[in-house]
Amino acid sequence: MPHPLLADPWVAAKIDKAVEKYGKTWSQAQIDAFREQMAWTLATHPDVSRTLEVARPSVIDTSGERTVGGEVESRDAAKEADRKAAKK
Repeated sequence: MPHPLLADPWVAAKIDKAVEKYGKTWSQAQIDAFREQMAWTLATHPDVSRTLEVARPSVIDTSGERTVGGEVESRDAAKEADRKAAKK
């Protein structure tokens, strides 16, 4: 059963970003284990858990828009940009 912190989209995104660079060298089991370990550490380490509380936004934007170079990019434009980047 995944750690409850992994159900938080903001935390999961931060952990996934940290694990991203290992995607080509680690097996899926290794990635899953590392994500669990990171979530456990974020939840139990006194300094890290306090830092997480401060860093986590109180409201998560679910609009699907993201800021790119100071301009707001729509969800559709973001998906298209992601598709183009994946082809490279």
